[in-house]
Amino acid sequence: MGATALSKGLNASWWEWSSGSSLFFWRWDASQRKAARDGMEIYVRGPLPSKTAQGRATHADKLAAVGKKINKVYERGYVVKGAVESTIDFFDVEKGDDIRVVYNGTSCGLNDALFAPGFWLPNAATASRPLMFYSWMCDGDMGEMFLNFPMDKKIRSRAGIDVTQLKSHMPGLPPATHGSRERLLVRWERLFMGMKPSPYCSVRYFYWAEELARGNPRDPRNPFAYARVVLNLPGMEAFDPTMPHVYKWNDLVKRVAAELVTFIDDMRACGYSKENTWQGMRRITSILQYLGIQDAPRKRRPPSQTPGAWAGSLNSVTHEQVGLSVTQEKWEKGQHIIFKLAEACIGVVESPDLCHKALERDRGFLTHLSMTFPAIVPLLKGMHLTLDQWRLGRDEEGWA
Repeated sequence: MGATALSKGLNASWWEWSSGSSLFFWRWDASQRKAARDGMEIYVRGPLPSKTAQGRATHADKLAAVGKKINKVYERGYVVKGAVESTIDFFDVEKGDDIRVVYNGTSCGLNDALFAPGFWLPNAATASRPLMFYSWMCDGDMGEMFLNFPMDKKIRSRAGIDVTQLKSHMPGLPPATHGSRERLLVRWERLFMGMKPSPYCSVRYFYWAEELARGNPRDPRNPFAYARVVLNLPGMEAFDPTMPHVYKWNDLVKRVAAELVTFIDDMRACGYSKENTWQGMRRITSILQYLGIQDAPRKRRPPSQTPGAWAGSLNSVTHEQVGLSVTQEKWEKGQHIIFKLAEACIGVVESPDLCHKALERDRGFLTHLSMTFPAIVPLLKGMHLTLDQWRLGRDEEGWA
């Protein structure tokens, strides 16, 4: 593992981990070093699958594109040849002019056998709390988020992929396999999108790394330095409605200290000046890479008081206000959903025939919108009751 990590670093270019990445586990804290080297323990709550049935076939005109995608993760060592006790299904979906390969850990029974606890994630309100009328924001992105982190060794043989159909489109495979009629199986060595514990494990890895990256808050050279945490709660005698309810205070500059929030792989640093914000993002990304976690500098947004969307919302700062909104497109989509339901349900004699799946999609989008506009939350109760009224033990209005 040490040799693998060093080879990834030595083959990286200035801007990119050209051969993929691997955690420099010896640089991690002693309590997390084994997990950084061999994979974080994944909890198993049922029998692991043991079937290597061939999954759905890739359409002939997509073979080259899908083969290119899987060949990339194979050449980077994220999937390797090895013992395979069970395979997972995969398929392709359109993504603009490109495609995305989706790996399905559910259909084979792998996700049912694994347990992942719930965990906290920031949202648009979290990113807004430390903002002041002088704040700046800077966005960064981690490259290959899940693929940065090793998978628990006991799960790897249960996460195989059948690439027999693609072998002629995977030049990274050893030449001897190209003419073989035998099935060609490879397996995941890293966390992958489509496995239930991947978000939990990868976010936990990141928070371990972030703890080191934030550094000593008492060091005045640290862009995230602060002297104390201040409570400014409604009802307090000195409550100031122009300040956050809870904030870190930097005594040297007499301003709210810089902060970092991260939603999976999207990072947002905010600071009391343009330079402070840039220094904060630079510190975080450089130490993440010191630990072997990829930064994607091509996705960096320079400090701004009106940055782009983050976690689906738009933050803005002026001398008069700190704003939180969404794009016009999202706002109009939410309006369209509500007007469509109103037209179908209001003033009709008989109960309308509504599509359950469409209602679920609409509820999901309105729930997303409610993260920016919390006033929507209580109004979603009717949709929840409507969608669940078919269940047993409900009264006429849908309540359990």
